[in-house]
Amino acid sequence: MLHRLSRWFLLLSLPVGILTTTLPARSAQNLSLVYGPFQRSVPMSEVSSFAETGQATGRLQALLRLVPQNEQEELLKALRLKLPIGVVQVNKLLNSPIGKQVVEKVSPVILRRDKAGTFAISGALLTAAGSKDGLGLLSFLESYPAETMTVDLRGLSKLFSQTEGLGALLGGALGR
Repeated sequence: MLHRLSRWFLLLSLPVGILTTTLPARSAQNLSLVYGPFQRSVPMSEVSSFAETGQATGRLQALLRLVPQNEQEELLKALRLKLPIGVVQVNKLLNSPIGKQVVEKVSPVILRRDKAGTFAISGALLTAAGSKDGLGLLSFLESYPAETMTVDLRGLSKLFSQTEGLGALLGGALGR
């Protein structure tokens, strides 16, 4: 009986496996930044190129002209930062009370039309941690499961001021 059940399970799981391996994963192609009534969208390829080369191009270059040089350098450092944490540790963190709290605090800053914000953030963190580049801001942005990731800059600024920056937000979650 167990043998027949396992055979049925295998037959039923094959189409699911084929579908999930042949369909392309949906990930962020654009980063949209919102500040009050203003919104600017930047292709993720320009963000990746900036992280690799340190040189901004296209829309990102136009946007960074409005940002002081020291803040551009901080952005570049943040995009290049890699955290030494793997998928298993990220999963444990996301399932811990403090990890859930961090995701809940970050969720309103990333604007979505649906109610899947916390799931999208968790999925992007897990995907980024499992990527060849490892977990970092850039891999998180690239792994976000939507064509456009929209970030509320006012909300982000408020979140950072309430938590004394990203270090405090993540430090508490990592037990530091």
